[in-house]
Amino acid sequence: LRVDDFSQGLTIFVRWYKPVVFFLFFFSIIWTSFAFYFIANAGWLPLQIFGAMFSVVGFGLMYGAICMFKNHTRIEILDSELTRSHGPLPLPKLFQWIPVKIPVSEIPSVWTERYQSGRNDQGVRTTLYCVKVSTREGEDVTLASSFNRPEPAAFIKQKLQESLGSS
Repeated sequence: LRVDDFSQGLTIFVRWYKPVVFFLFFFSIIWTSFAFYFIANAGWLPLQIFGAMFSVVGFGLMYGAICMFKNHTRIEILDSELTRSHGPLPLPKLFQWIPVKIPVSEIPSVWTERYQSGRNDQGVRTTLYCVKVSTREGEDVTLASSFNRPEPAAFIKQKLQESLGSS
């Protein structure tokens, strides 16, 4: 989490990195290697096609891991506009990570939200936190999510409220 607070606006960078990325990256390498080995040793075309599908999944996992290493979410308030974008590596629009632009005058509130996600080995749901804004049209927009603790989400909320001039 990095905050650049300057006289003309505010920029917040939220890194996507999590320690599990190392496991995902090495798992994807092993997965893809086995898929290529299977393709090379399968003499029957349908088996080679099946192996090729597994290699595509491996490359997708690898690209996802690389994105988690490199990418960040950028929340910026500049020129009376709040902007949220993700990058530097692109992701398919399938994941709904399309940049968001909202005029500051259309944002009545900023808040944090607690939500449940996934289950651990014992079957207990994981609690995560996110930062959202609402628009005057009644739309709720998530700016940053998947925080394991409430403190980073609360810090982002505080910085946005200070920059927007709301309480």
